[in-house]
Amino acid sequence: MSNRQVRSNLTLLAAAVSGLLPFGAAAQETPAVADGQIQEVLVTAQRRVAPESKTPVAMSVISGAQLAKAGLDRPSDLAARLPGVYLNGAADGLRITIRGVSNADATDKGEPSAAFMLDGVYVARPHSQNGDFLDVDRVEVLRGPQGTLYGRNTTAGVVNVISNAPGKTLEGAVGAEAGTHGAREVDGMLNVPVNDALALRAAVSVKRRDSAAAAKRR
Repeated sequence: MSNRQVRSNLTLLAAAVSGLLPFGAAAQETPAVADGQIQEVLVTAQRRVAPESKTPVAMSVISGAQLAKAGLDRPSDLAARLPGVYLNGAADGLRITIRGVSNADATDKGEPSAAFMLDGVYVARPHSQNGDFLDVDRVEVLRGPQGTLYGRNTTAGVVNVISNAPGKTLEGAVGAEAGTHGAREVDGMLNVPVNDALALRAAVSVKRRDSAAAAKRR
C-alpha cells in the first residue's frame, strides 16, 4: 500500500465567536445613506462601535469586500495595502511590524510587539495567526501603543480580524477551488435567523493537498 499524506485543515468560526448572539449586540445596522453621500465606516477600535472618522486612533480599515476584490487571502497578504505595516508569513508564524517596531523571536517564549486578534480575542501563537480569511467583515489595524484597551503585547499596535455578524436574512454561500499537486478547497457559510432577536452564523473551510511524494507519482 502506498503511503498518502494529506494535509487537512478544518476551521469553524461559528457559535463561540459570532453565532448565537442577539442582533443588538452583534449585528450593527449601517444607517441608510442618501444619494451622493459617502457611507460611514463603523469600527470597534476603542472597544465600542463608532464611526472611523470620529475615532481618535491612527488606523487603517480594509473591508471584506476589498479583501475579496484584491485577492487578499490571509493576513500576510495585507502588507502591500497598509502604510507603515509589514506582515511576514514566515515558516515559524506571522511576524508583524508596525512603524518599525517588532520582535524577531517567534518561539513559544517570545512576546510579540503587536497583537493579533480575532473578533477582539487575542491569538497568542504566531503560527496560528496567518490562516486564510473566512467570512470576514473587515480588518482593523491600529498603529501605536494600545495597552490601555487591549492589554499586553500591543506596544507596536493591533491587527484585529472581525468576522461577519449574524443577520436577519436566511442566506448561504459555497465556494470551491482546485490547483496543482492535488490541492482542493471548499468553503461554506450559512446564516440562519432563529427568531426576531437571535441568529446563528457559521463558516467552514476545508483544505487538502497531496504530499510531494504523492504528487510525483501522479
